Amino acid sequence: MTEPLISASESEPTPWPRSRLPKASTLLANELREEIIRSRLSVGVNVPNETELIEKTGYSRATVREALRLLEAEGLIVTRRGPRGGVQVSRPDIAQSTRSMAVLLALSDAKLRDLFLFRQHLEPEAARLAATAATPEQIEEMLKATENNPDQVSRVVSFHSLLAEACGNEFYRVVVKIIIEIAAWHTPEEGLDSVDLNAANASHRKIAEHVAAGRGDEAAAVMLRHLRAFEAVVEAKGNLDLPVVRSRNQSEGSFS
Repeated sequence: MTEPLISASESEPTPWPRSRLPKASTLLANELREEIIRSRLSVGVNVPNETELIEKTGYSRATVREALRLLEAEGLIVTRRGPRGGVQVSRPDIAQSTRSMAVLLALSDAKLRDLFLFRQHLEPEAARLAATAATPEQIEEMLKATENNPDQVSRVVSFHSLLAEACGNEFYRVVVKIIIEIAAWHTPEEGLDSVDLNAANASHRKIAEHVAAGRGDEAAAVMLRHLRAFEAVVEAKGNLDLPVVRSRNQSEGSFS
């Protein structure tokens, strides 16, 4: 193929690895994916449909259909029916990445100890960044999330997601939100009581107040203490060396 499959400026040919020969559908999906990313096509922009790709590439209908299916599974495109339909650019949902990562972690038997270590390196810095990047609306949302000492695990966990949204760095935002989604699956299994939840909420309140005042170092320090305190609770319950994603048998009896 000598011309880009998608008409856009500054498109470059795709270098294919020569060490092995992937399936034709994988090659086509790779080329389409790279053109969408390099051209920074906006959501809703039409890209070649099945019939057009067959004409442009010479690939069979089965190959083209499989390539489009791969990209749709990634959330990079969506196929819409009707007179205004077609194949359009989409954006992957973080939930899709979370599910993929959770499966990988489950199959690798990753431990909660590893998750806590990662979070203690990542989230304090996100809190520090938020102190300089958070908008007034984001700060208000974080403060509101800590009101009335919420005793629901989901509300306590959601604070971390709000902080990620406010950190102003896309890499931190995406990675932290993926990790928090995974944490939201295991946290209800730790048997946290009202004392644990109130302590977590108090830490969240302090972090939000430091962020609101632009005190990045203080926000990071409180976040680190908060995560270490949660880790100590999980360790005291004997769960720290359990897998992040547990089987039903491992989950039984976890609640106190």
